[in-house]
Amino acid sequence: MEEEKHHHHLFHHKDKAEEGPVDYEKETKHHKHLEQIGKLGTVAAGAYALVR
Repeated sequence: MEEEKHHHHLFHHKDKAEEGPVDYEKETKHHKHLEQIGKLGTVAAGAYALVR
């Protein structure tokens, strides 16, 4: 048996017709998480620039 490949959902969009009702709380948490990851990247780049 072949195992299914897991793909990150950011690049694999679903059709709007296939989706159920929108969970706005989940969408808010997801957006906040992406912002936090972006801030972490900014801090890491700044730290790298100071060390370099």
